[in-house]
Amino acid sequence: STDPLRLICFTAGGIATYHRFASSMPLSWDATGGIIINYGKRIFYYELTMSSLQKGGLSLPITVMVSASHGAMDIVHWMNCFIEKYKQVYGFSNTFPKPPIIHCDRSSVFLLASIQVFNGDETMNRYIE
Repeated sequence: STDPLRLICFTAGGIATYHRFASSMPLSWDATGGIIINYGKRIFYYELTMSSLQKGGLSLPITVMVSASHGAMDIVHWMNCFIEKYKQVYGFSNTFPKPPIIHCDRSSVFLLASIQVFNGDETMNRYIE
């Protein structure tokens, strides 16, 4: 079944890059509904990227998701899949690296997902406290 549609992708290279650089480099994540054309429903393309290691170079995708839904819990699920695989590779006793900064477009879904994934807080109010 393709309902709900959700495709999560990452590579061994993306996991290794995250492990090596995530705690010292800013990351960015965003979504767009305009890349994948589907006349039945809107399909979103999500991407977590790291700045290029070379000045002026392209950003490096760490993990991507294609989904028919656009909610904070969808983003949290995507990242939890990435975290699970990261821990399988680097050990469950290792803490998942937190980036010093994560850039987003200030949409509520990314703000809330950032708070949950990287800070372990459940709500915006708990984070602000």
